[in-house]
Amino acid sequence: MVQPKIDIESPQQDDLKALFTELKTSLSRMSSSDAIDYQLTVDVSTPGATSFVARVDGKPVATGALVRHGNGVAEAKRLFTEPAYRKHGIGRAILRHIASLAKSEGLRELVIVTDANLTESIAFCEKAGFERTEKVLNHAPTKQSVFFRKAL
Repeated sequence: MVQPKIDIESPQQDDLKALFTELKTSLSRMSSSDAIDYQLTVDVSTPGATSFVARVDGKPVATGALVRHGNGVAEAKRLFTEPAYRKHGIGRAILRHIASLAKSEGLRELVIVTDANLTESIAFCEKAGFERTEKVLNHAPTKQSVFFRKAL
């Protein structure tokens, strides 16, 4: 397993552009480019959101965000690992970091929303101990939405 350095960082930094370009490419299977740009902007500027970046040898290779929603519920969003760095535990490390912070803040539940086309994402959530559930929070479900939750 690769040991990444995980820090709170603004995803607007220049050296993160390539990582977010990869994320946008991955998401483009589901949405238009404008919708993706909007989603990423909303995610990182949402009050109560904290963005994380995992770096290996100084290179940003993975990202994720914790969004606090109130009522003891938090959401892990924009979990993404550069394809060349997958299967090394980096995504799990970011998710553990997010869950640990949420738990330390007294939050009781962590939710994730993904897309049915993202089979790797679904497998990742299931392997991390998340259970499929019905609609979570105020997300408008689509035919492709897959919802997960886990008690902290």
